[in-house]
Amino acid sequence: MRNAAKAQGISVEGYVLSLIAESVDSTGLAESYWEASQNLMEQARGELVKGNLRQAGKRLGVLWHLH
Repeated sequence: MRNAAKAQGISVEGYVLSLIAESVDSTGLAESYWEASQNLMEQARGELVKGNLRQAGKRLGVLWHLH
């Protein structure tokens, strides 16, 4: 899965979402991206609260690659 995502130039998370998107309508796809984005933002906030800037940045980087 990592190799397939890398070949497409996207994150593993983005790749998984694209696989899901093939079987979901556009409204469902938008909801999936929204939920994944919210989850990543919550994780980033949690890392910031702990003072772990590197991990927070990684979460935001994954979020960026979802788009």
